[in-house]
Amino acid sequence: MKRTALALLLLLVPFALFARSRTVRSGPIDTPAAWLGQRALGHESFARLVASSDVVALGDITHATHELHAAKQSLVPRLVAHGFRVIAFEAPYSEYKALDAYVLHGTGDPEAALNLPPYWFWDTNEILDVVQWARAQNAAGLTPPIRIAGIDATSPRVTAAEVVAYLSRVDPAYASEAASIYHCIREGYTGTNRCRTAISTVRPTMLSKRDAYVLASSLDEYEEMLYAARIVEQGERVLVAHRYEKDPPMAENVLRFVSRGQKVILFGHNEHWGRIAYQLEKVESIPSAGSYLAIALGSRYFALGSMVLDGTFLAVQYEPGVRSGSIRTHAMTAPSPDDYGVLFSLAERSSMIVPLRGPLPSWLAGTHRMRFAGSTVPILEVPADFGAKFDGVLYVRTSTPTQLRHWPTF
Repeated sequence: MKRTALALLLLLVPFALFARSRTVRSGPIDTPAAWLGQRALGHESFARLVASSDVVALGDITHATHELHAAKQSLVPRLVAHGFRVIAFEAPYSEYKALDAYVLHGTGDPEAALNLPPYWFWDTNEILDVVQWARAQNAAGLTPPIRIAGIDATSPRVTAAEVVAYLSRVDPAYASEAASIYHCIREGYTGTNRCRTAISTVRPTMLSKRDAYVLASSLDEYEEMLYAARIVEQGERVLVAHRYEKDPPMAENVLRFVSRGQKVILFGHNEHWGRIAYQLEKVESIPSAGSYLAIALGSRYFALGSMVLDGTFLAVQYEPGVRSGSIRTHAMTAPSPDDYGVLFSLAERSSMIVPLRGPLPSWLAGTHRMRFAGSTVPILEVPADFGAKFDGVLYVRTSTPTQLRHWPTF
């Protein structure tokens, strides 16, 4: 996506969020149990429901709940059967190319590729099972093949090194200049206009030398490295603003697949994939990647959020006054009476998928409480409007920890 297109999306966000806000207190006058029972879907029915979508996001209420990862093991094959071919992770762009190479060609070690401490929550038996399943499908001749992608721009130094390595083969003279330009985002970088401006010159230079670079490599490799230069631009902004600049690049990187006619399954946290802005510790809202995707794709984007009522999960805990942390098992805090988990528990099911498009009954419409955790604790509780935020919800009564393969410290 060009900068102008992304800028247009940013301008449209307030209007789209207003249009999407549809917490109409109407619908059938049923008990919660009856309404939920009538609407609940199994995994195969859900896959049929979203088959015409371009992008389906599978959101996590915690990053390390086994039941949500197990749902991906079940849902991914069903979505692939309906033409979805890209599994895109909230994970770093360059590092996850190793997983893509494995599912495409069987090269490399997927267990080693998943062992990436900052993204420890994907390093599980459940996700490894999905990756190995995808490899088996491709090896059996699935056409087009399944691809794996990281869509997070959080490690631009790795991608910058990749760009420079490519330039060293196709244009050694400019490779030295590019390396000098990218040096400004070395460890400890906090942002300067001079660095940002310099980084933004690499991609236009590569565009101006397109024919020579394609001749010296290939069209596919050239286009991949050209986009890698864009990832470095995105990542420079993420290094400076961190969470406040993380979502626009993820949306842009997803839309790149869609523009090429590919249907995408997204793995990541609820808050990134919801159709509206989200809140963390601070009061101000952060436009989500899902809000940009909803503007760009409309009903062709389906955001499946998730929730749990109780149980345990994994997250990093930092001790007060100590900079190091470790992954531990944590219990969900007790829900308030108005918590979404309590409302959905009235159906008396261990798990279910409930579509939310259309008018909602009065007991579900509007704002209720929601608890969630990211890769770290504490558990946060915030007001949320599920009818505006998600197109559907995967409810799990009791969370248990994921089957983590490695336990890094931080």
